[in-house]
Amino acid sequence: KDLARDVIALINAYNIDKAHFIGHSMGGYICQQLALDFPERVRTITIMSAGPLGTTDDSEKPLTLDEKQTVQKTWDLFLDRNDGDTIERTVDSFIPIWKHLNGNADFDEVRARDYTIDLLMRTKHRVTAGNNHELLMNKLYETMDERKNIVFAIRVPVLIIYGELDPLVLPSRCQCLVKTISNAICEPIHEMGHMFFSNDIENKIISNIVKFLDQH
Repeated sequence: KDLARDVIALINAYNIDKAHFIGHSMGGYICQQLALDFPERVRTITIMSAGPLGTTDDSEKPLTLDEKQTVQKTWDLFLDRNDGDTIERTVDSFIPIWKHLNGNADFDEVRARDYTIDLLMRTKHRVTAGNNHELLMNKLYETMDERKNIVFAIRVPVLIIYGELDPLVLPSRCQCLVKTISNAICEPIHEMGHMFFSNDIENKIISNIVKFLDQH
């Protein structure tokens, strides 16, 4: 809710009455919160690589053994990461994670390194990259049951994009969102994982978003 209010404060500063919002991963959850709390300020939302903001009947179904193993492998990579004492070494520690999250698409390591450097350097605060992000997402998951079926109330136009090989927010969880939001347009992307360090995948994402926005 705090981050959704921050977004509204930003568009207020630019004197924007209504906007199209696009959110990836945690940003996809923020988009859902915007649509629920500030529908009068939202033209559309595009949710990428994210599940429902609250639990649904479908999302409460247990994961399969293969799904559990996929998620565990992903979190093991995060937990086993050893950040170095320099930017370069810390960037090196992220590359195996980004490769894993990239699905089966071509992996642009230069793009991944530039992304990670930006992630590390954009703030003056010396906090391990991703700590606050991970803490916030953990808090979100812990309180999902308090918001069961809340996304049924979303009425703005919605585009849902997800990778068919996402090892973090599993395709089955993204499908829960598709089933919950009425009239949402869904665009699964073949070979895409959770991230998209790939020109081909990025172009597919852009094409889907542009087509959707042209309709609204």
